[in-house]
Amino acid sequence: MSQISLNIPLIRNATPKELVSYLDELRQSHPDVSVCQSLFEAVDHEYLSPLIFNAFIPRVSCLDAIVLCIHRGPSRVIRKQGIKQFGKELAKLEQWESAWRAIGGTNGLIDLFARVSVAEVKELARAIGSCHRPHHKAAARERAIEGLLHALLPSHYPGSKLQTHDKRPITHHYARIVPACSVEFVKELLDAKDQSNPLYEHLSSGRLIKTHGELLQKRVFDGIFGPGKEDAHIRQYLEAFVYSQPPKPSPNSNVSVSMAFATKILQSRLEDIKNDKHWPSQVSEADVLFSLLNRSLKKRLSEAKLRDVIMLGLKLLEAKPGLKSTFQSKGMWLKLSTRWKRAPELYEDSITLALRLQLGGTQKTIGKDFLSTSNTIRLKQELRWPLLRLYCLHVPKKAVDLNADSDFTPLAEQPWPSDVFYQLSKDQAVRLLNGLYRANPGYSFLQTPAKTTILDNHGIAPQKNFNAVLLLTLLQRSSEEIQMRAKSAVDELRKKSAIAREQPDRAKLAISASAYAIASGSLDLYGETITWQQRFVRDPLSVKMIFAHDAVMTAEGIELLSGIPKPLPDGITLGEVALSVEKANEILKTFHEIMLIAKREPSFQKRDWGDVTSLFGASISLRVERAAALQKHLRDSESDVYTAIWDGTLTMLGNVDVAFLKQSYQLIKRLLSALPPTSLAATSKAMLEAGNEARMRKERQSGDDTIELLSYELLLQLTKSEKPELAQQLVLRTILDRPDASSWHRLFLSVPFMKSLSAKDAHQMLLAFATAIGEKLEEQSYVKVGEAQPPKSAPPTSLVKVTTVKHLAQLLDNAEFISADAAVEVLVELFKAGTHRDIRLATLGSLLSLLNNLCSGADENWRSNSLVEKIMEALETVIPIVGSINERRPLREEDWLEARETGSLPDVSDISDGLPPLLSATLTAACSPQYPGLKKLRAEFVTRYLLPALRLSQREHQKWVALFLAKHKANLTVDDLPPTPITPKVWEVLVGNYLELIPTMVLDDFNKHIVMTIAPSADLRDFNKSLRKNIDLCNTPEVQHWLSVFGQSMDQYRTSGTQTLVSMIHNAKPVPLVRNGITFDKVLDKVLMHASLFLTEYENYTDIWSGFVKDLRPPTWFTYRHQGADSMRAASSAWTTTSRLVLEKVTALVSDKRKKNTRERKLSLLPSTTKLRLWLLPYPCFPDATKVDHQCKAFANEMVELLNDLLAPEANLMRWHVIAEDACTVSDFLNTAEEQLRVALYIGKLMGSSDRAGDLRSSALNFVRIAVAMKLIGQGREILEKPNKGALSEDVVRGVVNMVEEWQNHFDEGIREKVAEWRRAQSGLWKILMSRD
Repeated sequence: MSQISLNIPLIRNATPKELVSYLDELRQSHPDVSVCQSLFEAVDHEYLSPLIFNAFIPRVSCLDAIVLCIHRGPSRVIRKQGIKQFGKELAKLEQWESAWRAIGGTNGLIDLFARVSVAEVKELARAIGSCHRPHHKAAARERAIEGLLHALLPSHYPGSKLQTHDKRPITHHYARIVPACSVEFVKELLDAKDQSNPLYEHLSSGRLIKTHGELLQKRVFDGIFGPGKEDAHIRQYLEAFVYSQPPKPSPNSNVSVSMAFATKILQSRLEDIKNDKHWPSQVSEADVLFSLLNRSLKKRLSEAKLRDVIMLGLKLLEAKPGLKSTFQSKGMWLKLSTRWKRAPELYEDSITLALRLQLGGTQKTIGKDFLSTSNTIRLKQELRWPLLRLYCLHVPKKAVDLNADSDFTPLAEQPWPSDVFYQLSKDQAVRLLNGLYRANPGYSFLQTPAKTTILDNHGIAPQKNFNAVLLLTLLQRSSEEIQMRAKSAVDELRKKSAIAREQPDRAKLAISASAYAIASGSLDLYGETITWQQRFVRDPLSVKMIFAHDAVMTAEGIELLSGIPKPLPDGITLGEVALSVEKANEILKTFHEIMLIAKREPSFQKRDWGDVTSLFGASISLRVERAAALQKHLRDSESDVYTAIWDGTLTMLGNVDVAFLKQSYQLIKRLLSALPPTSLAATSKAMLEAGNEARMRKERQSGDDTIELLSYELLLQLTKSEKPELAQQLVLRTILDRPDASSWHRLFLSVPFMKSLSAKDAHQMLLAFATAIGEKLEEQSYVKVGEAQPPKSAPPTSLVKVTTVKHLAQLLDNAEFISADAAVEVLVELFKAGTHRDIRLATLGSLLSLLNNLCSGADENWRSNSLVEKIMEALETVIPIVGSINERRPLREEDWLEARETGSLPDVSDISDGLPPLLSATLTAACSPQYPGLKKLRAEFVTRYLLPALRLSQREHQKWVALFLAKHKANLTVDDLPPTPITPKVWEVLVGNYLELIPTMVLDDFNKHIVMTIAPSADLRDFNKSLRKNIDLCNTPEVQHWLSVFGQSMDQYRTSGTQTLVSMIHNAKPVPLVRNGITFDKVLDKVLMHASLFLTEYENYTDIWSGFVKDLRPPTWFTYRHQGADSMRAASSAWTTTSRLVLEKVTALVSDKRKKNTRERKLSLLPSTTKLRLWLLPYPCFPDATKVDHQCKAFANEMVELLNDLLAPEANLMRWHVIAEDACTVSDFLNTAEEQLRVALYIGKLMGSSDRAGDLRSSALNFVRIAVAMKLIGQGREILEKPNKGALSEDVVRGVVNMVEEWQNHFDEGIREKVAEWRRAQSGLWKILMSRD
C-alpha cells in the first residue's frame, strides 16, 4: 500500500470548512483505511493533533476504518471518536449487522471490553446501549446484545457459551447496555429485582424511560391502580411520564403522549382518591394537574378541552380539599377566570364550582375578592355584574340573586370597597348600594380607597353609613330629585353646624355640608357652601379642620373644580363647559379670599392653609388633562376651546397670591405648549402685551414675574413650533423692549430657530434687528471726557443688552441659515451701529470669519468676489476706533479741545494684558491660525488697516503725552520722546508678523523706544523717579499708563525689544516687499547699537548681555531632536548666514571696546569673549559617514588653536579653570555621541614643552584639554555602553580607552591626580571604559 503524502501545513492552518474539503478530496482518491493509517502516522509523530479525527471519522463510511480507529488508534481521542461512530452505525437497521461483524461479533466485543481502558469501557457500553431507537427495533440486534451481556456477566448468566475473562470490577458499567435489549429482557430484569446483579443495581432509569416507555407506563399504572408489583423507581417513572416523556404527540390528538398519560392517571386517581397506599407520596396530584393545564394552555388547545382539564382539577380539589393551598398558590382561580372572560357560558359550571370551593374568595370578603378579580383580569363592563352575581350566588352560605332578591342580609357585615360601585353601571351600582345600605343599619360597610375622598366622611355619631349616602348622591347627581334632596341636606347640615354647642361637632357638620355639596355635583351649591364656611375663619380650631387636607383636597372636589366632567355627557356644548370653568374659578377665588381674610387673624398659621394652595394646582392639573379629551369630543377649534377654558383661568391666576400661581405654573405651561402655532402665537402676544402693561405700573404684583416667565417659555416654544416665522416679530420686540431679560435673548436667537426660518425671513429679521439696534443705541447719551459715568444701578431703559448684540454677531459667524452677502449686510449694519467695544469685537470676529471663508481654498476666485471688497471697506471703519487711545469711547476733536482747556486727561484703554482687544484682533487677524484664509490678504491688511491704525495711535498718544507732561510740569517735551503708540506691543506685533511688509520708518520709531528703555535721558529718569515717589499719584491710572510706556527698564532679555529685533534675523535674512523696507543690515545696525549700549553699562546689564549672546549661539540638537537631522542641518545653514554674522560683529565689538579701554587706561568691566569665540568654531552637523572623522579632527584642531590663543597672555594662565569651564560647553553643539567621542579623542592627546613659560602654558592647555575630553567622554557614554558597536565605533572606543590609559601614566602628577578624581566621580563610566580591555 503506497504511503499518502499529506499536506501538513494546510491541515494545520486550514479553516474547518477547508479541512473538511481537503479530507473529502483524500477520500475520493484513496481508500478510507489508507487515509486513516496516514493520519495515524502523522498523529503518532506529532505532526498533527489527534483532534483532526473529530472531522475525519464522522465522514467515514468504511466500517473497517472505524474499527481500525477503535483497535489501533494512537490516541484516546481517536479511539473515543471511533467508538462513538461505531455506536451510530450499530443504530442503523440496515447497517448494524455489518458493524457487528466488522468489530468481530460478540467474541470481538468481549475481547475489546477486556482489552481497553475503563474510560473506553464506559464509552463503548454507552455507544452500544444508545443504539436502540423506539421505532427502529431489531429483534436480532437485541438478541445479539443480550448474548453479549450474558458473556460479560458469566456469574449471573452461567449458561452463556461465551464468557469474558476480564476480572476487573467494571461490571457496573455494562448496565449502560441494557436500554438496547428487548422488552422481555428488561421486564425479566426489573421483575427479578436482583440487587446483586449490576445490570439491575446500576440501571439508568432515565435512559430506560426513553427506550422502553410503554413497558414502564404499564408498570406505573398497574403498580398504582392495579395488581402490579412494587417498584422502587415508580415515582421517577411517574414523574417522567406525566411531565415530559415521551416528547411526541399522541396519535389521536395534538396533545403529547405524556399529557394523555397524565390525564389518564388523574382520571384514575379521581376514581380511587381514597386509596393512598400505592400513590407516591412525593407526587402531588395538583402538580400533575397544573403541569397538564400549563402545557394545554401553551399548546392552545380548544376551550372545550381546556374546560375539561380545569373541571378535572376542580373535581380533584372537591374530592381532596387538602389540595386547595396548592391550587391557590399556582393561580387556578386566575387561570379559570381568564378563560371564563373569553367564554362565559362554556365555563359557567367550572367557575360556579370554583366559587363554591372558595377559590375565588371567602364569604366575608366578597366585594374585595370580586374587585381584585375584575381588576386583575381587566374584566369588560358587561361581564362585571354577571361575575358579581355569581359571587353572591355561590360564595355565601345563603345565595343572593342580585337581579331578583331584595334582601341583601347574607352580604351584610362585611367591607365593600367603594371602587366596586364605580366598576358597575349606574343602575347596577345604585341597586347594590341601596340593598347593602338597608342590610347594614348598624355597620359601616363602605370601604374607602387609599386616596383622599369625601367618602372618608362618616358623619357624626350615632349616624352610620353617611358616606354611603354621599356615594348614592354621587351616582345619581344627574337626577333633579337627588339635587333637591342634596340641597335640603346641605341646608340642614349647615343649620346643625350653626347651632351645635361643641366645636368638633360644628367643624364636622361643616365638612359634611361641603362633602354633600361636592357629591351633588352642583358648583353653585358647592360655591355657596364654601362662602358660608368663611364664617369659621375666626374660630381657630374649626378652621384648621374645615380647610384641612382631608376636607379640601378630596378627589371628588378636585374633579368638580376642574370644571370638565368625566365622562363627558352626550350633547355637552363648549358654552356649558365654559360656564362650569367660570364657576369653578370663582370657587377657587373664594378659597383665596378666605385665606387672605384668615391672614389677618392672630391665629393664622401658613402651614394650616397649604392644602388650600395645593388645591389650585390639583384642579388646574386635572383641567389640563381633561381639556385634551374635551377637544377631541367637541367640534370647536382649538383656539375656541382655549379661550373658553383658559382665558378666565389665567386671569384668575394673575390675581391670586404667587404661591397659588406657582402651584399651577408647570400645568399651565404644559397646556399652553400643546396649543397649535397660531393660538400659541396669539397667546404669547397677549401675555407679552399684558406684561408690558404690568411693567409700566409703579407697583408690580407678586405674580407678575411668574406670568412674565411663562410668557418667555411660551415664546421659546413658539420658536420651536411648526410655524417658527410667527415668532419673528415677538422675539424682536421682546429683545428690544426688555433688555433686562438678556438671559432669554440667547435662547430666542438660537441657531435651531434661525435654521428653521426661510432664507428671506432670516435675512429680514436679522437686518431689522440690526437696524433697530442702531436706533436704540443712538438714544444713548454720549459721556464726555471727565464726565461721570451713569450709575450701574440705573435701568437700561433705552438700550439693548450688549450680550444680546454680541450673541447676534457670533450667531452670524459661518451661519448656514443666511447667505454670505446677507450676513455681511447685517454685520456691517451692526458694526456701524454698535458703539460698545464688546459689540464691535464680536461683530469684527464674525466679519473676519466670513472674510476668511471667502478667501479660503486653493483657487483665486475670491479676488473677483464683491463681498470681499465690501467687508474690506467695512473694516476700514475700525481704524478710528483701534487707533484711538480709548477703544470704548474714541475721542473727538472737541473732546481733545475740552481736555486741553480743563486739564483733565482722557481715559486710556487698559493695556495691562497687552493690547486692547479690538486693536489686538485687528493686528493679528491676517497672521492668526484662526483665519488661515486671511494670509492671502496680509499685504492689504498692512496697507489699509495696520499702518494707518499705527499712525493714528501714535498721533493720539502724542496728544495725550503732551497733556500729561503739561499737567505734571515735566522738564520734558513730547519731542524728547519717541513717537510711541498706545503700547510698544503694537510695534512688536507688526515687526514680528509682517516684517517684509513694514517700512523702515516703523523700525526706526521702535528702535528709538528700545534705546530709550536701555539708556533713558537724565530728565526722563528724574521725572519717572519723582512720579514713583508720590505713592498716591503713582497709583492713578494715568501715571500707571505713563510708566508702563515710558518708565520701563530692560530687566529681562526675553521680553525686551532687543530680543524682538534679534528674532527678526535669527533664522533668515528679511526680504522686504515694499519700498524702503526693512533689510538685514538695518536690523544688524540697530542690534549692534543695543550691544554697544549694553557694554557701556555692562555692570547693570550683565544678565541682559548673557541672554543676548545666548540668543546668537549656534542651534543645538536638543532643540531640533524631535524634528530630525534635516531640520537641524537647515537651521545650522541659516545660522551661518544670519546670527553668525551678528555674533562675529558683537565679538569684534567687545574686543574693540576692551582694546580702547586698555589704550585709554579705563578700569571698566567687559564680558569675556571666550564662549563667543568657541561658538564661532566649525562644528560638524550630521556629515556623511565618510566625513565625520575629518570634520571632527578639523574642529578639534581649531579648538586647540583657540585654547592656546586664549592662554597666550600670561595673566590668563591663572584663569585656565574658567576657560576650561567655558570650553566644556562645546559638548552642547556636538550632535551625536560619535562626534563627541571623536572630538574627545583628538582634544585629549596631550603635549609637553621644555621652557618654563611654555611649560606653564602647556600644562594649563593640557588641563583644559583633558577637562573638555572628560566632559565629551561622559556625553558619549551611550556608545560605550552598546555591546555591538560596529568596526568604526569600536576603533573610536579603543582609542578613547588607550587615551585614558595614557593619562594614567602621564609624567605630570597633576594630570594623574585629575584622572584619579574623575575615576572616583564617574565610577560607573570608569568601569565601562576598563571593561573594554
